[in-house]
Amino acid sequence: MTFAAAHNYLTVHWVPTGVGTEGGQFGLRFAGPVFATQGDADAYASAVAPTAKTWWQDPVMNLQPNYNLVSIKVARIGVDGNYVPGAPIGVGAVAQPAVSGGTGGVQFPLQVATVATLRTGVAVGLAHSGRIYLPPLAGLLSGSQQWSQTMVNAANARLATFLTALSGGVVGDLQVMSFGNAASPVGPARAVTGVQTDGRPDVQRRRAAQLVPQLGTLAVVTS
Repeated sequence: MTFAAAHNYLTVHWVPTGVGTEGGQFGLRFAGPVFATQGDADAYASAVAPTAKTWWQDPVMNLQPNYNLVSIKVARIGVDGNYVPGAPIGVGAVAQPAVSGGTGGVQFPLQVATVATLRTGVAVGLAHSGRIYLPPLAGLLSGSQQWSQTMVNAANARLATFLTALSGGVVGDLQVMSFGNAASPVGPARAVTGVQTDGRPDVQRRRAAQLVPQLGTLAVVTS
C-alpha cells in the first residue's frame, strides 16, 4: 500500500505550561513539489510561524490558554509513508510566550482534545475526510456535556481561515490522503473543501502518558 504521490507534511507542535515532558501535535498533508533547498524549507516554516501564532492566540479561536505553540515543522513524505532521504526538513520556532487567546481559564486535563474534521467533496470511502486533534477549547461544557454551538462555530470559522491561508501556498494544496488498503493499494488524495469542529470533547490518552501521577496521602480505612 502507498500514498498516491510524495507530498509535504506540515505539523504544528505545542507544549502545556509547566509540563515539559508532555506535548501534542497535529499534521496536515499538502500536494506540492519538494522544497529546492533547506533554506527554502526554513524560510517557509519561518513565514508560517507568525500566521500560526496569530491563529493560536486569537480569542475567537479560544484554545485553552495553558498550551504554548512552540514550532512548525515541514517535511517531505514519500509514497511509502516515510521521510524522503535527503529532502530538507524545515522547523520554524515560535517566539514564546505564544499561548492561546482563551479567556475561560483551564478546565480540562492534557488528555482532552478538540476534534476538527477535514471535509472533501466525497461522502464515503478512502480519504473522504480527515481529523486533527487540537487542544481543548477554553470554555465550560453545557448541560449536554458539549461546548456550546456558538463557541464551536466561532472556533471552526477561525480554523477555516487559517487552513485557507496555508493551502495553495509554497507548501502546496491541502488534501486528505489515504495510505491505501488491500482493495485499493494506491490510496486516493482529495482536496479539502471544508472543516467541521465537534462540540463533544475527545480523549487522547497518549498526550498525558509521560505525566507522572502525584498521589495524595494514604488514608487509613478501619473496620
